[in-house]
Amino acid sequence: MPNEKSPGPDGYTGLFYQFCWQTIKEEVLAALNKFWAGNSQNLDLLNTAILTLLPKSEAPTQVKDYRPISLVHSFSKLAAKVLAIRLAPKMAELVAPTQTAFIKGRSLHENFLLVKGMAKHLYRQKKSTIVMKLDISKAFDSVSWSFLLQLLKFRGFGPRWNCWISILLLTAETSICFNGVVGEPFKPTRGLRQGDPLSPLLFVLVIDTLQAILTKAAHRGLLAPLDQRKNLPRISTYADDAIIFFKPTEQEGAVITASLNLFASATGLTANLLKSSVTSIRCTDAQIDLIKNLLTCKIQNFPIIYLGLSLSLRGPTKPEVQPVLDRLCKKIAGWKPKLLTTDGRLCLVKSVLMAILVHFAAVMPLPKWAIKEIERKCRGFLWKGQEEVSGGHCLVAWKNVCQPINNGGLGIKDLEKFGKALRLKWHVNLHNHRDKPWTLVGPQEEAELKDIVQCAAKHIIGDGNSTLFWKDNWLSGGSIGKQFPTLFSYVSSRSKITVAQGLHSNRWVRDLQGSLSTRAVGEFLQVWDLVREVNPLNDSQDTVSWQLSSDGHFTVESAYNFLNQLSTTCAYGEILWRARAPSKVKFFMWLAAQGRSLTADNLQTRGWPHNPICSLCNGSNEDCQHLFVDCPYTNAVWHLIKQWTMVNFELSGYRSLPLPQWWMKMRESFHKSYRKSADSLFLLICWLIWKERNARVFENKTRTEAQLFDDIKDEITEWKSAGIFVVGE
Repeated sequence: MPNEKSPGPDGYTGLFYQFCWQTIKEEVLAALNKFWAGNSQNLDLLNTAILTLLPKSEAPTQVKDYRPISLVHSFSKLAAKVLAIRLAPKMAELVAPTQTAFIKGRSLHENFLLVKGMAKHLYRQKKSTIVMKLDISKAFDSVSWSFLLQLLKFRGFGPRWNCWISILLLTAETSICFNGVVGEPFKPTRGLRQGDPLSPLLFVLVIDTLQAILTKAAHRGLLAPLDQRKNLPRISTYADDAIIFFKPTEQEGAVITASLNLFASATGLTANLLKSSVTSIRCTDAQIDLIKNLLTCKIQNFPIIYLGLSLSLRGPTKPEVQPVLDRLCKKIAGWKPKLLTTDGRLCLVKSVLMAILVHFAAVMPLPKWAIKEIERKCRGFLWKGQEEVSGGHCLVAWKNVCQPINNGGLGIKDLEKFGKALRLKWHVNLHNHRDKPWTLVGPQEEAELKDIVQCAAKHIIGDGNSTLFWKDNWLSGGSIGKQFPTLFSYVSSRSKITVAQGLHSNRWVRDLQGSLSTRAVGEFLQVWDLVREVNPLNDSQDTVSWQLSSDGHFTVESAYNFLNQLSTTCAYGEILWRARAPSKVKFFMWLAAQGRSLTADNLQTRGWPHNPICSLCNGSNEDCQHLFVDCPYTNAVWHLIKQWTMVNFELSGYRSLPLPQWWMKMRESFHKSYRKSADSLFLLICWLIWKERNARVFENKTRTEAQLFDDIKDEITEWKSAGIFVVGE
């Protein structure tokens, strides 16, 4: 169970069970054993829940504007969790592949790719089609218990499993919490608790019945195939978010209506046709009116919103992308950024703002104008806590900020590259997961991504039916087209023969057009020899191995690193951000290492008021290198530290080195086991030197080198109390 999830009526969280397990385990296991044995006596005392209402909108006015969430008793949640752990691995076998919710290895993005790909395919093929977006009223709360138990029996679940489910359903009691007051308990007679770990899996099993009904209707000829050449699915579902495709005829409209009525009478899940909508693909006005009268749904045009994304037949337009930007602005406005430190804002940019964009970028490329606008807002929020900020406030160029940490950046994702890395997954998995419905229509074509796959993915030949002979990387050294460009120039650009076709009776030779040059003949002979060494084809499917990861499996991280491979590696990047120190200190040190702290030289560059002379020594112009390395005052502090730690690190010999390199040389003087602590010491000293400099500039306060050294030792004690061990303590 999650450690800190909201507790139920008993008040116990998962953390309580973990910490007190040795004390309570005998009683808990005894109660669970009674449950496994089918003994439901007194279980109603442990199967209680408090139903709380969460608003769906900012200004809820009616009951329907709230979402009911059950805070379930920890014991019944524990029993349900054990059953869910048993059921989850089998869900992929029990549920149609077009249902992706709560099933490991499936993603809601697969639904979006499937629906968008089907809509575009049917539009290009000029197939008149209706796309119905289905809304189900109070889905979780309406499931029929009797149907659920009959369904489990029909699907092959044994009597013991059905007994466990019956006990959990029939002994349940719920109380409603309204305005902080918990009402009298009552026994529900239908529905599944939202908040129970088993409920999502049971709900998916129930709603999969709609898929079965439509499939049966299609097999009986009541619904015509959407495309004769492709076996396109009829329905796509993510939990209760369903899209249904059918022909704009009176018969098919009547079949869909009858199917929904049958589904509702059996399962209790009723389609709300007033909230549902239909969108047409190449339909006449007469066909649209016919369907509207049959289904009494509202008519919508593309684009429509599906799974939180704009679904259209073309690339994303500005009105379709604007809601993403609006969500970004809304988040920023609600954070009170002026009250956050820069490193706090950095954390929000990396963890929240980027996450908002992932949902969109995983399936569609963000337009360049949108990327610029998003980066402008993130840049303003990071440096100034505003939506917009002038260049002078941006201490480091955004392209450097977006570098990975080991390249000297802050690890904020470059949106264009990260989006490509996310979408590369579909182009790689297109070959490895042909059983998934979305592969029937494929991801959106992006030439650059296809080129990357050809370079970074190796095709492992099985039957050779899905690997292109000339263009795919299936021979050692790369694709034939890349290895032998002269010979490839004699191949028609329209040639798409597979390896199986090319190897059959050397069919690939017939793809060559015209008289070959001497160089082409030489390459022809090399290809001939390579092809002859290929192992015989077998009955297994071709697969793709991702060459940028050790196990051959695609990861977004490896793809993103590949797209960033031209960046220069920074020696101190990972050392800095892994150091044991407060995040604001590490952020400050990151600026100082690049010479971007607001020292006098940088203030002068921006035209801001400043005193060019170092306030610590009053003898030289101030910059980062002078302030932390060359300044006599700073040197005296470093000598005191050197004597105190009794580590003979070099000071004068490395003074000509830039600050980061000076730090790297200094840490080498420490034994390896103490270097992490030495890093903390270095960051602490630089931080307090900076604070001393600011105290002199802004508060006209001064301390001697010895006084600053004493403050450093006091601060080390404070850091130790926070769990940070510093060399010298």
